[in-house]
Amino acid sequence: MSVPLMRLPNKPPDLPDDVMLRMDDEKLMKDLKNYLLDYVVEKLMSMYELAVNLQCTTEVTLGDGSRFYKQATVVNMQHDKSKIKIGRNTHIRGELLVFPYGGEIQIGDVCYIGDGTRLWCGEKIVIGNHVAIAHNVNIIDHAHESNHLERAAGIERILTRGHPEIKGNIPSAPIIIEDYVAIYPNSNISRGVRIGEGAIISAGSVVLGDVPPFTLMSGNPARPMMNLKN
Repeated sequence: MSVPLMRLPNKPPDLPDDVMLRMDDEKLMKDLKNYLLDYVVEKLMSMYELAVNLQCTTEVTLGDGSRFYKQATVVNMQHDKSKIKIGRNTHIRGELLVFPYGGEIQIGDVCYIGDGTRLWCGEKIVIGNHVAIAHNVNIIDHAHESNHLERAAGIERILTRGHPEIKGNIPSAPIIIEDYVAIYPNSNISRGVRIGEGAIISAGSVVLGDVPPFTLMSGNPARPMMNLKN
């Protein structure tokens, strides 16, 4: 038995398109099966990424040319698009989260937020222009309560009733990341930190205090290693 081989979009060159395909031709059938499987998976992934991008964009104010990838997540617990603002030509693979009791995220133009990176905001996180943030970076502007009993009660409340709409004694302080900063993988940026223009944060660093402009930081806790203007 033989059947006409349909004209397939983006068909591999080893699959003929103007011949009769014999159903007992094992090699051609195997190639066709693999091609169809790859094609369907590619289309499904494209549709999934489009759905993710659509879901994310409904929760933010998004500039021209900016986009979310399939790895991205937006959790806007205030459901106010003005609380997460993103400039133009910025690409995001990580997670942006603002809490019900407060929080505002601002990301400038031509920035990159890597896969697995978390921006969790209870007060304010501001990222300038041309900032590159690699994968698995934590930028978190708050912590749990300092008092052990308050902390235990707060965690129980989150687990049983969700995040509170009233801040209470949750400590927080704004994080400011200025233009042209690069933050490399697995770093942690703590609340109240300001990272100056052009600074570089080395992989695995824990930044607990302000970083001067054009300074290479490294370590836990992060310390100045080099003046990048020299």
